[in-house]
Amino acid sequence: MSIAADVLYQREVKYRNSKIEKDGSFSFSAPPSELEGLRCEFEERSVCATYSDITGLPRIIRFLCRRPGILAGIIVFIITMWISGRVVWGFTVNGNDSVSENEILEALSEQGCDYGSYIPGIDFDSLQAFFLAGSKDIAWLSVNMKGNRAFVEVIESKHIEESGAGEKYANLVASEDGRVSLVLPSSGSPEISQGDIVKKGDILISGVVHTRDAVLEDKVRYEYASGSVLAYVNKSVSVKIPFESEKKVFTGEKYEENRVKIFKKNINLFSKGRIEYTTYDKIEEAEQVSLFGWIKLPVWNCRTTYREYENVPVNIDSGEAAALAAAELRERMDEELEGCELTSKKITTEYEDDGIVIRCDMTCLADIAETKEFYAK
Repeated sequence: MSIAADVLYQREVKYRNSKIEKDGSFSFSAPPSELEGLRCEFEERSVCATYSDITGLPRIIRFLCRRPGILAGIIVFIITMWISGRVVWGFTVNGNDSVSENEILEALSEQGCDYGSYIPGIDFDSLQAFFLAGSKDIAWLSVNMKGNRAFVEVIESKHIEESGAGEKYANLVASEDGRVSLVLPSSGSPEISQGDIVKKGDILISGVVHTRDAVLEDKVRYEYASGSVLAYVNKSVSVKIPFESEKKVFTGEKYEENRVKIFKKNINLFSKGRIEYTTYDKIEEAEQVSLFGWIKLPVWNCRTTYREYENVPVNIDSGEAAALAAAELRERMDEELEGCELTSKKITTEYEDDGIVIRCDMTCLADIAETKEFYAK
């Protein structure tokens, strides 16, 4: 014990928690920075010593004291979690069809219910009443909080009107002009036959079915018409490739703006470079921050990138222009003929002073039946 105390005194070690154990040994706590020096000193003086790290709460406290940034982060996190439990973090909207979610959220924001709104300060009864008073498209709305997420349930006005208009039925109408080839009704009453010429919007198979009863009185019943109507339709595709054009070429220069969005407030962080471009592409990215991969916070890392480009003149000869036009024409034809069967085509090529024009006139077989719903009592 005396040797150990002498070593501590000579090295001026600031030790604490010193005591004599029951077996006569001497124990104390010293800073980790003194460990190696004490170990060497004890070995030279043949002092039998054992060493152990500080564990438990004292070690945690010592760790945090040496790293104040982590301690500050933990404190901020705890405060944020306490505050965030009393504000709106996000929204889930259900029941909307023709009215977009953004329109609903903007209307709620005008009534004081927005990202970051203080939940105890929201009068949900008044919110719903004023919202409905200012909206012609929403007939009913309910906002319920589950934790810090607002669940918005809506019923649109059109659904109320439809429900009072009776049962839902349908006609099949022509989606485009054509000459009827085959009528395949599954339900409803066919209004056309093979060889008929129809215009876009004409009724092909009606959901209004006329019948006669036993005493030859006309009766009407309604059906939800279904089936297929195949018709020959004409389509046209044309492509023009100029001999002189411009090509977008990126210079490799870019400018970035970074910001953090908390609820609806943007905090600018830093930018790389300085924007001095006249022509550029603007790319915006936003990534929502999550805790443990599943708890979404009302915080977004946002980045806006500006990529400079130049419009470089490009000249091509007639052969190159013809090849480009043919390739683009094939792509356009594939798009036009999706779901159709090509029966005939005619391709014409015209060379003009400033470029080449390729045109393809096609006839194809397509199902032109389109469902058009109506209501009847």
